Amino acid sequence: SNYLVLALDEPAFDSLTAHGANVFYEASLDQGRIERGATDFGSAGFKKIVHLKPLLTSAVLELGFELLLSDADVVWLCNPFEREEVTDSPLAIMSDAHHGYGM
Repeated sequence: SNYLVLALDEPAFDSLTAHGANVFYEASLDQGRIERGATDFGSAGFKKIVHLKPLLTSAVLELGFELLLSDADVVWLCNPFEREEVTDSPLAIMSDAHHGYGM
């Protein structure tokens, strides 16, 4: 119960809610910016979704939540809140850039 999933569109929100997930959805952020098939890394549609992350992050922080932003395809091998890199910093950001995947 100590998590919040950010849904990017209403169908995702409805589906996740139906499965009992804690879901945040802000309809004003959608408005046609999200291509439903934008799954190809580096594609124009994918980049639109990536560029929504700061807006979603801001919206969640404004609600008073603490936030660890992570993609759904990330596997955590340990509790990130027990890592000094996370707990000793006001902001921790993941990046693929050091692997040469920067956009």
